Amino acid sequence: MPGRGAGESNWFYRGLRNLEQNVDKTSRELDIRTELRNWDEHYPWIHHELIIRYVAGGLASTMAMFLYNSLLRSGKSRSRRR
Repeated sequence: MPGRGAGESNWFYRGLRNLEQNVDKTSRELDIRTELRNWDEHYPWIHHELIIRYVAGGLASTMAMFLYNSLLRSGKSRSRRR
């Protein structure tokens, strides 16, 4: 539904617009869930949850190594300054 037009400052029309927006969001969510379910049926050996876990684990590992190496370098540079 487009932005406020004539008469949409009324509480009824604001409620109607909010309801339509919520219906659109729910519809998109159901579409996404259907696509994920289809993915899981089509590729049973690699569920979408596993892909998310592998990517999240890889990012967490990379971030941990980056922080460890940066802390290690800053500790070495401090000991050289003394």
